[in-house]
Order: sequence, then C-alpha cells, then structure tokens
Amino acid sequence: MTMLTSVLPSLDGMIPNLTWFTIIQAVAILVLGVFLLGGIFRLFFGKGSSLNRAVSASLSIFLVYLAAILIYLFMPELRESLEPLPFIKIDLQHVCLIDWIHLEGTTLYPSVLKLAILALIVNLMEEFMPEGSKIFSWYLWRTVTVLASLTAYAILCAVIKSFAPQIFGGWAEYILWGFVLLIVLTGILKILLGLVLTVINPIIGGLYALFFTNLFGKQFSKSILTTLLVMVLFKCAYHTGMQQFSFSEFSIAAYGPSCIIILIVLYLFGKIL
Repeated sequence: MTMLTSVLPSLDGMIPNLTWFTIIQAVAILVLGVFLLGGIFRLFFGKGSSLNRAVSASLSIFLVYLAAILIYLFMPELRESLEPLPFIKIDLQHVCLIDWIHLEGTTLYPSVLKLAILALIVNLMEEFMPEGSKIFSWYLWRTVTVLASLTAYAILCAVIKSFAPQIFGGWAEYILWGFVLLIVLTGILKILLGLVLTVINPIIGGLYALFFTNLFGKQFSKSILTTLLVMVLFKCAYHTGMQQFSFSEFSIAAYGPSCIIILIVLYLFGKIL
C-alpha cells in the first residue's frame, strides 16, 4: 500500500528511525492529550456529549491505522485490497507520516476528503455498534468496529474511484468546503433566528434537524471535528519526531503497548467522559 508516492521523495536516510520506546512515549503523550481534551468537553458539555463522541472517534481512527499497518505487515495477501489511508505512506520497510501542511491542494483536499469519509464511518460504527456490557465484550466490539470501519472505507473508496473518480480529484475541494459551509451556516442561522426561521423557511429547519438532531445526520457534524482533530494529532506526531519508523523498530515491543494504551484510554473515555 502506497500513498502520494508521486509527490513524496524517498525518505531513506533523511530521517532517523525511532526506537520502540520513543514510539510508545509519543503515542502515550498524544493519547493523553486527547483524553485531556475530552475532560474539558466533559466539564462544559456533560458526559457523553456529541463533542466527546467525536473526540473518542479520533482514538478509534488511530486503531484503524494500526490495524492497517498490521495487515500490511503480516497479511501480504490482503495488501492489494487495502485502500491507502490519508497522510501516511506504508511500504515493506517503513511507515512514514506526511506533513499535510506542505501538500499542494490537488493532493491535500482528496486526502482530507478520504479522512472525512473514514471519520464518518467510524462515528457511524461507534454509534450503532453494541458497546458490550463486560470489559471483554467491550474490547471485542471495539475490534469489530475497527475492522469493519477499515473494510467499509476500502469498499466505499473503491466504489467512488470506479463510478465517480472526480470526487477524489478536482471535486474534492468544492465538496469539502461546500459541506462544511452548509452545516456551519445552517447552525448559525438556526441559532440566530430560532423557531421563527423554521416557520418562515422550513428548508433551514429541516437541514438543522438533519445535521444537529437526527441520530444519523449528527454523525456528519461530528465527523468534521473528528477529521480536524486527527489532522492536528498527525501534525503533532510529525513534529514530535514521528516522521518515520522502520518495521524493524515497529516490532511487537512498540505495536502491542501502543494498541493497549489507546484501548485503555478509549475504554476510560467511554466510562468517565
């Protein structure tokens, strides 16, 4: 699985590889930062708010990335089926993070759109998948959620590429900005004009109900925050030195603890925040 190979130069020898301990340390810092953000949202918006569910989805997305790395490394028969994930490049030797700040628009917007699609899928999965009453069943369903999200992402991207490739091309920028502006403007107009606007213009009222009160529609709004948060976390990871690590360093000594840290924080997130 490769991503952005046409615009990304070879990084071999340019960036020092990380040790397994450095990887675990960086993952722990980033995940705890997400937990702190969830604590702030818990303070202002209450337990289990839509904002915190969007933040929780960002942790699940990191598990999706870790699952993709594991599949690529140990299941070569599935490599061709894996859809490249945004802002990461995987080959047989390395995993490289891509600094999205420096990407050109023709590459950036399709990648952001793919990440938004993944965020939407993960939010939908977390909303409608069973949570599990016991800790074992909880972790079992989280595993199902991650694998189902990765599968749905690959299938949806393949369908889009087959029937409407422009969506991941020149249309991506307009789709992203149009969708964000539609949600933001709908929310602002509804707040400013209240129930009067709903009576005068039921279209605005209907859009507001879709994006802010409808159970399914709310996932679109939540996915915006999830996408932005994941992009910020990628940027932070890049600047903490996690630009690249080799598979020789990314052994079970780093992979196992990284997954465990994220799963523990994700569990506490759901129980506390």
